[in-house]
Amino acid sequence: MTIEEIRSAFLGVYEKRLKLQLLRTELLTLKDSAEAAFISDDDELDKRYSLVTFDVSVMESIIADTYLITSQDTDFLQNLTKIRYLSKVANTECHIFFNIVTPTLRHRDKLVKDHNESMRPQCESLVALCDAAIDGLDGLLGS
Repeated sequence: MTIEEIRSAFLGVYEKRLKLQLLRTELLTLKDSAEAAFISDDDELDKRYSLVTFDVSVMESIIADTYLITSQDTDFLQNLTKIRYLSKVANTECHIFFNIVTPTLRHRDKLVKDHNESMRPQCESLVALCDAAIDGLDGLLGS
């Protein structure tokens, strides 16, 4: 192997590790979004709703780019798969809710309450999965 090939290989690994650090930031952002995506105050449950949705496009790109480094950690990859799936389900539910609640004046309080109650377990699961993925990522990065 020439010195140039060794340098290229090292830079490739270094770039992937930087992308994993970016993934960690994305997971923290997603966790914050999940914590803000529903109203937990019982007094406000039927009055307010969150406009938060989840963007996992950067995460999906990083997963593909760093697979060589993460491929051995199946628990980590399963957590990321679950996060992506739950995010898409929550986004779909939000889009349906937004389309229904905006033109609806009757029974709006019930719609809002039902939406918040439905989002709560999904978002709590997302928070737990993000924590687990961050822990797995810290293990991969040696942090």
